Amino acid sequence: KREACTICRKKKLRCDGAKPTCGTCNKLGHGCAYVEVRQKGGPKRGYVKSLETRLSM
Repeated sequence: KREACTICRKKKLRCDGAKPTCGTCNKLGHGCAYVEVRQKGGPKRGYVKSLETRLSM
């Protein structure tokens, strides 16, 4: 999955995802930076197991 750089994301521009500088930032003369991809949150550890035990009662 491709991620947009911070400038393209902020200005809602199409980002080609090239590194170290994307094509849009290169053309506009902006500094290009990418943030680390955060992992999506999920259920807390043990939560699903506790739900399963509650359902089995």
